[in-house]
Amino acid sequence: MRKSFITYFEPFGGRSINASKEIVTSLTTNFEVVGLPVSWKRTLPIISKMLNEDPEYIFLVGEAGNYQNVTVELVARNICSGMDEDGVKKDKDHILRATPKEIPTNFNVEGLKCITSTNAGRFLCNYVYYICLLRTEVTKIIFIHVPYLHPKGSRKKENVMKKVENAIYSLMENDNDYLIKLNRKPFKLTEENAYDVYEDIQKEYALPNIIIGINREEDGSFVMTGRADGYKGIWYEYGQGKAEELKARKTIYYKIARFQYGLTEEDREQTSLLVTKTLSFSEKEYEGSEKLFRRYINLFISRVDYADEMAFYVSLDRIEENLLKSVLDRAEENALRSAKQYVSRLGPEKSKKILRQELEK
Repeated sequence: MRKSFITYFEPFGGRSINASKEIVTSLTTNFEVVGLPVSWKRTLPIISKMLNEDPEYIFLVGEAGNYQNVTVELVARNICSGMDEDGVKKDKDHILRATPKEIPTNFNVEGLKCITSTNAGRFLCNYVYYICLLRTEVTKIIFIHVPYLHPKGSRKKENVMKKVENAIYSLMENDNDYLIKLNRKPFKLTEENAYDVYEDIQKEYALPNIIIGINREEDGSFVMTGRADGYKGIWYEYGQGKAEELKARKTIYYKIARFQYGLTEEDREQTSLLVTKTLSFSEKEYEGSEKLFRRYINLFISRVDYADEMAFYVSLDRIEENLLKSVLDRAEENALRSAKQYVSRLGPEKSKKILRQELEK
């Protein structure tokens, strides 16, 4: 998956601790933790290294002695002043010339339930925030200020940690658009446009086809399922009526597109050959397939649940998992996985057709 970072600042000003370091290093997250020196110059290569990886999120955390509570900074300003730990002093009305006076966070902060501010100060906190927002294309970035720690009240370490966790969770939960690169330019992927642009994203990043299944009830309600061919996992959406069906389809395309784009190159390489093979493998080629591959195809089509489309795709995963419990050599395992992807591409109707042909022999 795409990497995410959370940063803190090292102690400065002769103090032995920095509240941001105490909090960030105590959090339990999947983010990569990065410490930043309180230095105008030495922070830049660290920032550059993070941004060069095009992470999904960067959460910047810093200490604000004049704050009484955890505060999410909504804006970075083009201004800097103060002396750093290297003895370098800045006192400027700009960080860079000919760049915006201020840059808002690229997170969706509408309805965010936490204390916010539009003034991140003039020191390294604001400086790092501004540089990151200025240089990012596909990374969501925000700055969170924490107060000095105190053994009691709202500044007690456990309370501050909980509020930082809640702020991060709220920001991620509220993140209903996704920044990607499309045609070498940043593009905001949303639930509204994912269905329309998926083909373009698919071509650029060699993403798999999306298989949609739907079960409709007599009362007009439905359950829609979506899966990325070649990958485990099923996405579900529920609703009623044609309008909600279209909305559900868009939502599934958005979720799968976001998930697929977020996979690392290594993740994709592990399945790209299988996906390419299943996309190009036609029904006619079944007759000419190698025996081992064909044997596993027959196992799948004979054991799969044909009750409905959803049951068909769910049972494919179950059958694969059961077969993988057997002692298989490398060739058998590859054939098994390839066969499962091929049957997934065939779908229930074509699988039934092959099954009937085999039974008639």
